[in-house]
Order: sequence, then C-alpha cells, then structure tokens
Amino acid sequence: KALYIPVIGNGDIKDQETFEERVKLSSVDAVMIGRGAQGNPFLFNSLARNGPKKENVPFQEIYDIVKEHYELEAEYKGIDKAVREMRKHIGWYIKGLPMAAKVRNEINQTTDIQTAQELLTEYFEHLT
Repeated sequence: KALYIPVIGNGDIKDQETFEERVKLSSVDAVMIGRGAQGNPFLFNSLARNGPKKENVPFQEIYDIVKEHYELEAEYKGIDKAVREMRKHIGWYIKGLPMAAKVRNEINQTTDIQTAQELLTEYFEHLT
C-alpha cells in the first residue's frame, strides 16, 4: 500500500489457497508462479477458472500431458537429451500418485525413449 507502482508477489504458490493467501496478505497486484507449476500445469487453469486441483485431474489427462511434453521435448532437443531431461519432469508429474517411486526409479534407469514411454503407458493404464 505504500508503493505507487505495481507489486508482483512470488514464492511457493502451489494451489488456490496459497494464491489467495498471498494476494490477501500482501495486496499484490500480480503473482508469479514457478516451482508450483512443476509437474502441475493444471495449476494455471485451477487459478484462472477455479478448475480442478491436480489431485482431482483424471489420470488419463495427466498421461496425455506427460506424453505430449515428452514428444515436444524429443522434437525440440532430440531423443537422447529428452530421455535424460524428462526424468525430472516425469518425477514431478507423478509425484503423489500411487507407486510413483517405483516408476520413477525405472524411468530414471532407462536410456531408451521407447522403453520410457512404454513404462509410462503401462503405469497410467494400471492407474486407470
């Protein structure tokens, strides 16, 4: 309130509750989101349109996003780099889902894109 310029808040916005808390507590004009979106692209829809939280997003929708992300990463950076870089992203996407640690360990050990994608497909088929 002491400033006459727009103030942007940042830090640990991971859901609707923390977003509203930051805005209310500090009266910021806008909020930046960083780590809270890792593995949770659904966060933006949740905040903008009061959409579902990640825990309420259907497994098939999460799988579709992971698959698309993997394909775009391979197209943009090449298959070998995509296999390595997607390991961290997949870990974020499946964090909190059943048997995530087992699948994450298996994917982290593969160097083959086809094997990684098969592991993801089997995992999400098992969840649904």
